[in-house]
Amino acid sequence: MSLNRLKQNISKIIPINDEEFARITSLLKYEKVPAKKIILKKGQKCDFLSFVLKGCVVQYSKFEEKEFVINFLREDTWVGDSDSFLTQNVSNFYLKTLEETELLTIDYAVFMYLIQNHPLFLQYHLINTHRMCSKSDERLAKMNSLSAEDKYNVILTESADIINRVPSKYLASFLGIEPPSLSRIRRNLSKKQQIL
Repeated sequence: MSLNRLKQNISKIIPINDEEFARITSLLKYEKVPAKKIILKKGQKCDFLSFVLKGCVVQYSKFEEKEFVINFLREDTWVGDSDSFLTQNVSNFYLKTLEETELLTIDYAVFMYLIQNHPLFLQYHLINTHRMCSKSDERLAKMNSLSAEDKYNVILTESADIINRVPSKYLASFLGIEPPSLSRIRRNLSKKQQIL
């Protein structure tokens, strides 16, 4: 297991020396989670935050047995339900691994210890959370104004790896369409590329 991804992620936000990084990471738990495992259910309290070293996690809600994809969380991202984690209330969504996923996990008690005793971790967490919220707001504003085909093109341009890593049913749900419509979009794009 390499902790380089987390160190690079922290270093992009704040400088951290090897000693402080070692103290922080000694409190995190490494987990290898198989594909297709639900790691958080709606109605369950989220008692963890996990940094994705490798893999992909889908965040979704469920209504009348239909899944509505909110996000795909990949390498260099923290996963969990921050609201549930910080308030200790139950979660309103699900988290499920789509691939074998390697996580560095922190539980609530350790998180609170780090926040209180490691100012660098507090600073990193605040800035990182703010950046993630800003990106999420930008993505929502951008995607809500686009057609499904334009949304698909944005994914192709900005996050092309998702296309090959995520099953079609989840990608269609993320785009707000049914799988047959996604197939039609892919066919149309393929035809356009053949013409060019």
